[in-house]
Amino acid sequence: MKYLVLLLFLAACSRPATTVEYDNYGGIKSIVREKTGFFRVDSTAGRWLFVTPEGHGYFAIGANHTGKFLEDSSQSGPYLARFDGDSTKVREDLYQNYLRLGYNAGEAYGQHDPYLKTKLPYIAHLDYPQSDYLKIDIFDKENQQTLYDHTVAQCQPLRDDKMLIGIAFRDLPAWNKRRMDVVRSLPATAKGKERYLDFLLERYGSDLASLNKFYGSRFSSFSEIGKTEDWKLAAENEKTAKDDADFMAQIAEIWYSTLRRAVNQAAPNHLFLGERHQLRDTPDAVLQVVGKQVDVFLTQALIRSKQRPPEWQTFQPEAYRHEYELTQKPMVIVDWATPFSLGERFDSEHGPIKDEREAVRDIATWLDELTELPFVIGHFKCQFIGSHANDRWFEGKAKRTTIKDDGTDFDVMSDEIAKSQRKTLQKVYQKAKK
Repeated sequence: MKYLVLLLFLAACSRPATTVEYDNYGGIKSIVREKTGFFRVDSTAGRWLFVTPEGHGYFAIGANHTGKFLEDSSQSGPYLARFDGDSTKVREDLYQNYLRLGYNAGEAYGQHDPYLKTKLPYIAHLDYPQSDYLKIDIFDKENQQTLYDHTVAQCQPLRDDKMLIGIAFRDLPAWNKRRMDVVRSLPATAKGKERYLDFLLERYGSDLASLNKFYGSRFSSFSEIGKTEDWKLAAENEKTAKDDADFMAQIAEIWYSTLRRAVNQAAPNHLFLGERHQLRDTPDAVLQVVGKQVDVFLTQALIRSKQRPPEWQTFQPEAYRHEYELTQKPMVIVDWATPFSLGERFDSEHGPIKDEREAVRDIATWLDELTELPFVIGHFKCQFIGSHANDRWFEGKAKRTTIKDDGTDFDVMSDEIAKSQRKTLQKVYQKAKK
């Protein structure tokens, strides 16, 4: 009898493992949805997913800043040296590393590497007509047209790109007091200043005393508010924050509808992803407006705080659930990181920096918790390779990448990230099939 049991066991062990098949865009073939020829989103049985151009379910796992790394020879020099300066071979090796380490998507914002854009689905990065975008008075119809035309021009080359997941704009947009201080400082003749004065009149009526009380101001009339060009609040309180949020929602209505119209006009087959909002920084009133316009909501993982590394290393499901409740749109987390020490763990002014093995455990936990949120349809890590501006905090003693700058693996990080990311895909797709 024991030999029969052994034979049955050996027979079971000898059976080939079930092969998981993916399409040309990384979609899993066992999840079939309507084929449209471009990326779209789909919700079945409460689980959101991207759908590839070939009609298969797809959860995006990407990493940012590779294009920036390749453009900077001071960073990519060691990698190039391994391939005798042949940048083509470096790019092909990077692509193979993406696949080997569990990535099925490229980058979520620029600068994008042209080679990777042809190999891995990516999110386009568009900019605004001027770098100081806060000074665009969107209530001025001429400025609306300029924003529209500028967006159309950038979208037109993307129109038929099937590798494009969707079209996105600025990272960490300032939907906060900074934007409103610009509005308050507009000249009296500006359309935005006129709209803001109308807003205050509607909200406070003739009660100028209450406005002065909440705003800490000494205006003698509402007309004086309209003429004041150097009005910046020293501090916020609950009342001014509510006023600012409600007025920014009016700005967002025009801003996002203008962007949406431009994307629909020039690249009608592509998803509109809006801006990459910082977690817990955009007011609820604005997020509700955003949800009416975007196809997918993009959110950062960090919070404005000196303690960024510990926050990055902790998944924050309640914050993501809150964003989903407001937007009701599937979500991609576009930048998350787990800084780890290149030697022994150490304490920095930005919090404790863990060693490689501890950081790997944090990553595994982060990804595992992510799979429990049915509205999250992808994530893009900060970052795959190279240095990030914030690494200066750690004076070269820490990194946040999947592989080393010469393209070789870390002792622990690389292999364990690959395992965790493949497990993530497996769990998401299993849940999507139920």
